[in-house]
Parts: sequence; structure tokens; C-alpha cells
Amino acid sequence: MKKYQKTLAAFLLFTSLTGCGFAEGAAPPTQPINQTAAKQPSQEVQASLDTLKGYLAKINDTSVAPGDREGVQAQFIEGLGKLVSMKESLLVNDNDLAIALDNQITVKTKAVNLNGADAKLRWVSYNGLPEINGTLERVWSFVQWGDDQKTNSQLLLEQGAELVQDFFLTKIGGKDHLIALGHLTENTPSSVFAVAWVLNQNKWEPANVFAENNPLPQVWNAQLYENELMINHTGNATVNITPTEQNDGFVLTTDEAPDQKVTFKLEGEKFQLQK
Repeated sequence: MKKYQKTLAAFLLFTSLTGCGFAEGAAPPTQPINQTAAKQPSQEVQASLDTLKGYLAKINDTSVAPGDREGVQAQFIEGLGKLVSMKESLLVNDNDLAIALDNQITVKTKAVNLNGADAKLRWVSYNGLPEINGTLERVWSFVQWGDDQKTNSQLLLEQGAELVQDFFLTKIGGKDHLIALGHLTENTPSSVFAVAWVLNQNKWEPANVFAENNPLPQVWNAQLYENELMINHTGNATVNITPTEQNDGFVLTTDEAPDQKVTFKLEGEKFQLQK
């Protein structure tokens, strides 16, 4: 997210100086989808995939001038946006979609309850090459949601530093909220984030749902920027961030120190640190 690059840079600088390598009511179900019976791409989707694969070949071609590769990358991002706007693309399973683009995108789909109806929600991300975009803000992430009859899509993270690895939906104030979790491109795997949006009139908008006063144990430091909470482990530990089983919060753990587990859960309309 370009808009907060100074805040993110300051957060990462702080963590490097400190020695680091870097829901109201019951939550609606958010479950992985059994995609073994997913359909093959339609002709329209396949044509789009073929075009995108051609763009990727040029982006990855080091004999092409960096400026030209960046231009092709812009075409790829635009084309990826068009692909996720096609309702037929939601019928292709995650693995097949990623393989079709040489595993250069990440795809994760879950069954959700959205606007009171069963639906699918898919997260699609492209992690740009550091030699073209730099090492920090180089990730584009789209969200696609709907059913077999109608599909919506939206670019949520534009050239950001967030590598989304999981997400969940929950109800806050009677509205559907999307919470994405993952690592930051810099200081991975020590730095993680949680970022939130609310669905208003079929559009995802930033949601300020993280409590401002969350005093963490000394081995952790955090910074809140609007709808995003960034957290870092000061001991260079490998940090994992995952949703709770009830989809009403998220848990931080480290491979090196299991006793340093931290949990945030929804209390009222804010995610609060559990003590």
C-alpha cells in the first residue's frame, strides 16, 4: 500500500535497530473448499491465461530492458484484474490456476457466508520481482467473491509489502469484515500483519477494527496504521500468524519459543490482545 510507505519504512527501520531480522456475535463460517471437481477453464479464461503467461515470460526475461519489463508488468497486473473479474475463473481450482501461470501467483479460496448467502471468496496475489520493483513494496493482491451466477472482484493491495497467507470473514457491527493475515516482504519471517476491510454496497473499504491500546510482551513490538496492524518479533524468531478456529481473531506463535504465543480476539467491535 503506497499510501503508508513512510510508516512502514519507519516500522521496519525501528525493528532493525532493535535487532530484529524483521467480531460481533458468532463469526460466519470460513472454510477451505473441496475443489477436486472444479471445472476446466472456459475458452475465455484460457485465452486470458495464455496472454498472462506470455507477459510473465517477458517480465522474467533478463535480456529485456528493466523499463520494458516494468511496462509489461503493468499489462500483466491489468490482465490479472480482468481474469478475476470473469465469473468462470472462480470455477477453476486454486492449484490449476496457479500452475497455469507457472506458480507465479498465489491463490487461496474459501467457502464463506457473505451478505447472508453461501459464496466463495478467493485471494489472488502476484509478488513482483525485486529487480523491477525493489525489495519492499512489490505485491498486488485481488479479492474475488461470488457464486456460479455472479462474481465480483477488487484490487485490495496495490504494490504493497503484504504477502497474504490466510484470511477470514467475521461479522462486526452487523457487517461482513474481511481480515487478511501474512508476512511483510521485509524482515520475513519475523514481521507479520493483519489488515481489515468492511463490505459496503458491494465494495471492500478499509476498516479500523484493531484496538489502539494493545500492550504486547517485550519480545514483540507493533504499529497500527489505519486498518493495518504490523507486529514484529524482536528476537529474529520465525513468526506464524493464523486465524482462530472460530474466525473471531488471530494467533501469533514462534517456532523457537512456543510459550511466547499471542492471541487477538474480537471484543465488541475491536480486536483486543488477550491477557
